[in-house]
Amino acid sequence: KLVKILRNSSNSPKSIEMHPNPASGIVKFSTTLGDALSVSVFDLLGKQVIPVQTIKSELNISALNPGMYFVNMVQGASSVAKKLLVN
Repeated sequence: KLVKILRNSSNSPKSIEMHPNPASGIVKFSTTLGDALSVSVFDLLGKQVIPVQTIKSELNISALNPGMYFVNMVQGASSVAKKLLVN
């Protein structure tokens, strides 16, 4: 499933920003469309560690161990995967 997510990232909209990165506690998202954002988080092995959540602007990542993750973001028909470093 992670391979599919990463392939989709080539069609990624530039309208979704994720910050701060690296992060701990909370990650904030900003979009130019203003629509709700569906977000899920995967570890480097492709295991989903935070299930899909519909958010407006932020995601609580305090339960994640330090390390590298992939955040899959879907808004409307657009999807993008970005790396997130949790410290």
